[in-house]
Amino acid sequence: MSDSMRIGIALDMSCEYARAALRGIVSFARPNQPWTFHFLDPRPEKFLQDRDLHHLTGVVGQLYAPEMTDLLKTLSIPAINLSNKRSNPTVPRVGVDDVALGRLTARYFLDRGYAHFAYIGFSPMTFSQQREAGFRAELDSAGQVLASYSAWLAERQLPESDRFDHVARWIAALPRPLALFCGCDGFAWAALEACREMGIAVPEAISVVGVDNDPMVCLLSTPQLSSVSVPAERIGFEAARLLHQEMTQPGSAALAPMLLPAREIVTRGSSDCLAIGDGGVAAAVKFIRDHAAGRIGVDDVAKAAGVARRSLERKFRGVLGRSPLEEIRRTRLELVRELLVNTDLPMPAIAARCGFESAVRLTTVFREVMNQTPTSFRRQYRVGSNESSPTALHAHADEALAVAASY
Repeated sequence: MSDSMRIGIALDMSCEYARAALRGIVSFARPNQPWTFHFLDPRPEKFLQDRDLHHLTGVVGQLYAPEMTDLLKTLSIPAINLSNKRSNPTVPRVGVDDVALGRLTARYFLDRGYAHFAYIGFSPMTFSQQREAGFRAELDSAGQVLASYSAWLAERQLPESDRFDHVARWIAALPRPLALFCGCDGFAWAALEACREMGIAVPEAISVVGVDNDPMVCLLSTPQLSSVSVPAERIGFEAARLLHQEMTQPGSAALAPMLLPAREIVTRGSSDCLAIGDGGVAAAVKFIRDHAAGRIGVDDVAKAAGVARRSLERKFRGVLGRSPLEEIRRTRLELVRELLVNTDLPMPAIAARCGFESAVRLTTVFREVMNQTPTSFRRQYRVGSNESSPTALHAHADEALAVAASY
């Protein structure tokens, strides 16, 4: 193998997922790897026509089409896939755990007291199927029913010019307050536009969450879009690491996909609302969310809500299925997870910011709930960490609606 390796990058740079994945790829390659990069068109028909493929040492990117990876195998070029748009089990893949992502989003809505749920996706896309499956499974376990537009859209093969109106009518007919999960930010944008045109209040009547946390979509939406943040940069890093392994030890990378958990749901205006009919419980939950980082207890929550403590505890059990103390702990752990993922703060500083009396207490509670230590949780997301275990990570509107998904 020559000293310089020419690496093909097949990514749709118009989407945040691809841009973040590329940052992860570069963070692995620089400055230790003798890699030079050649950008390839990720559209299968264009990719197959690229006459420079045979000059490449390896390829990483959105290689969801089997004809793409079949060609690379014919040319004896190692490849790593970053896309779950279509199932392609013949090549190693690194990606987000889409089923777990769906479950995460269901819990997010359930925690906010919603009783009506809907999903918009596109069932021919594997990632959409899996996100819906996880969302539905978590709702099933809570005794809730899901309305889905994903299969409806696929079965009827609507032309793009008709999709927006059909989505709008479908949304308008659903019960409210509604928790609406969209399989990608592009679908969520279209849903928000439909609500705006019909005069449906977001998030008061319909709460909307997308996936990818793409700032070009989320920050320009009205209201701004809440979205699941996926570990795309870490995905890119791990994909580059696997590609390096395949180029130096051919056939050593496992075909079972390496799946990383979604990082968090970034709450913005489209879902910054609670669907809790009991005024006392709603006030208590809002107080907890606003003050969880401080040293608050159940008595403080009851006083702020204007409800006797015993009455508040009874109402919490009836409405949310958990106690006020459990809600305080759950909210604090949300803050802890956010700081673990997005900062390098040491544990004592995180404990102080999240209402725990010490780092020891934080670690004890975190381990009880998450079945791992805060340090191991942080390592799952840290790009470039040598202490993470790749093996453990393996798997155990019209225009907006027409946007190709980024996976």
